[in-house]
Amino acid sequence: MACLQHCFCFYSLSRNDQAIIKTPTGQELVEGPALCNTYNYCLAVDFTVHSMRPLKVNEQILIKNLKDNTFNRYEFGPKLAKLNSPYEIFSGNVEPCAVLDQDDYIIVRQQDGVKKVIKGPSVWKKSYGDEVDARKQSIQIPVNHYMIIKDTNNADYPVQHVRGPKKCYLTAFQTIEKNPGSQVNNPNIQTKNRKEWNSSTSSWGQAKSNAAYSGSQDTSGTCICICIYLCVYMLCAMCYACVCLPASLFLSFSLSLFLS
Repeated sequence: MACLQHCFCFYSLSRNDQAIIKTPTGQELVEGPALCNTYNYCLAVDFTVHSMRPLKVNEQILIKNLKDNTFNRYEFGPKLAKLNSPYEIFSGNVEPCAVLDQDDYIIVRQQDGVKKVIKGPSVWKKSYGDEVDARKQSIQIPVNHYMIIKDTNNADYPVQHVRGPKKCYLTAFQTIEKNPGSQVNNPNIQTKNRKEWNSSTSSWGQAKSNAAYSGSQDTSGTCICICIYLCVYMLCAMCYACVCLPASLFLSFSLSLFLS
């Protein structure tokens, strides 16, 4: 007992430091700043000093709880991330959050397996267990065009026709169907700067082809305009033949009689 009473070590902590002291009976978290503190070296199993992690805007870090996984969490900047329990550790380094532009969206697979769509413009903040399943860009469907979508998760409407103008976000179970009908009905329905996520290089790249995004042009509005134009033209011709032509003949005949 006398030996154990003299087995003490001194330590100091700065303002942004934290110390975790492990003993056979449990663990203790000591917050800094601390000057000339002591702990029993003979009873301590481990002594670890952790520095708090400064997080900038749109940065995040994962903190794991070794005793209970339900307390695993992400901390987001701007702030100074620190441990709240002696059983917590920093897992990995500081990483950036996913920043989405107005045409970007991501498909996220949650811890329970459910997939959801996160649309931009926004900054996606992770929850523990979330994984990015796909990074995509929305498809711009112009006016007088439509796109055929096959949805394997929709038993009532497995095939859908989406008319433009509209910004379309494909979900995890939706794919674009090609239109094998007419060769001329294959318009470009993408934006000029459409990009795709390249998983091998972990970066955005230009889309390879527009062949997969095939739709059909809707010419009903053009046909209606042509029909209206023809009707107005025929009505004007009939008015001229029924009214203007007899009136001009009558005036010319009356003028000839007056001059004679």
